Amino acid sequence: MDKQNKKIVIWDTNNCLEIKLTKNINFDLFPNCEIKSGPIVIEKNKINIVIKDWFFWAGATATKEDLSSANLLICYTRELVTGPWENYYKECLKSFNNPNFIVVASGKLNLKEYPQDRVYTDLDHFSSLIADCCHIEKEVALKEKPKLFDALLGISKPHRLFVFEQLIKNNLESKSYINIWKKGAEGIQYRTKDLDMLEDPVVLNAKIDHNNVPVNISSINITGLSNGIGLSCSIPKKIYDNAWYSIISETNPSKSDFFTEKTTKCFLTKRIFVFFGGKGQLKKIRELGYKTFNDIIDESYDEIENDYQRWEKAFEQVIKLSKADHLKLYKKVSKILEHNQKEILNQKKRLQRLKIFLDPHIKNTKN
Repeated sequence: MDKQNKKIVIWDTNNCLEIKLTKNINFDLFPNCEIKSGPIVIEKNKINIVIKDWFFWAGATATKEDLSSANLLICYTRELVTGPWENYYKECLKSFNNPNFIVVASGKLNLKEYPQDRVYTDLDHFSSLIADCCHIEKEVALKEKPKLFDALLGISKPHRLFVFEQLIKNNLESKSYINIWKKGAEGIQYRTKDLDMLEDPVVLNAKIDHNNVPVNISSINITGLSNGIGLSCSIPKKIYDNAWYSIISETNPSKSDFFTEKTTKCFLTKRIFVFFGGKGQLKKIRELGYKTFNDIIDESYDEIENDYQRWEKAFEQVIKLSKADHLKLYKKVSKILEHNQKEILNQKKRLQRLKIFLDPHIKNTKN
């Protein structure tokens, strides 16, 4: 029996969001393949391709599962690929005992050299997730707002502490909604008092202890949210309605091009933002089809190698926005904001991009 007549079985063991989306929009991500879920039972005389949700980072304990009988292993993560590649390869081989693997991820960290033909880092999972689970009005009314910025910074990290200190130094504390949490005994604990008036009532009823926040707080699911499925995947609509701009402090402060729901929520809700993260992250955002705001602020900060110099340059743009005619700026970039919202809602485009990467690997897989 030649390969063309053999059945290809895709084992989706973790209910991958992207496969769920293919059903929602009737998109054939794996042509002529049978997709199965549940426990893996390698079927003889068939080509078995296993999608394994696997996120490895420095310090993580490697999982152990013998998948040596799979013809191809797709190491999938909504997160990122952590380098160097030699370490990632060794840990994957140790975990699954199968060198025939490719990688699908939403970004990379400390990964300078790697086999680009087998590593895909443009999944943009968090755009797909936010577009799928959050729903807002496509037309965002412009009106006067009491605050300038939302700075929902999250767990204390160097770039977030920098933003917090600069907001205070530049007398922008009272003009911003700020939330930053300690990581254990480290960092700063601060929360703008009137944030509680704008929180989803369900979040308030959950009675989260802001003085003892768990590291995984963003992944905590809270049922009954008015717009989303968890703390991270929920639009803070009332906060956005009352502040002009967002200060985005992404997960990784440097050496990464990975971005998450922190950024994609701004795409969906048509917000102007200033970005604090790694060098080149705005460039990556644009490569994925979104547009940023170099027409109204100086985004050359994205090209600065030194972390603190990059953040200093970025904060100069925060100050610039604080002194601007806010209604005028939003009208000036209205087409950019409209474009970003349409882009994030385009699930088919992201799936098509993934399909182009996967197709040759699927076709070339052998028994």
